[in-house]
Amino acid sequence: MGADNLSSVSDRVVEAKRVEELEENYARAVKDLGEKELEVALLRELVKKTTNVCQAF
Repeated sequence: MGADNLSSVSDRVVEAKRVEELEENYARAVKDLGEKELEVALLRELVKKTTNVCQAF
């Protein structure tokens, strides 16, 4: 194993850490998006119910 091999292994470790960080960020973004979609759905239901109550008067 020469210096080239060590550099290659070091580059692979750095790349693996970068990929892991990207995967964590992606998972967090997917979770946040799901929460926002749920929030929007709940708000839409609330608007429907509020609109129906207002129309009843």
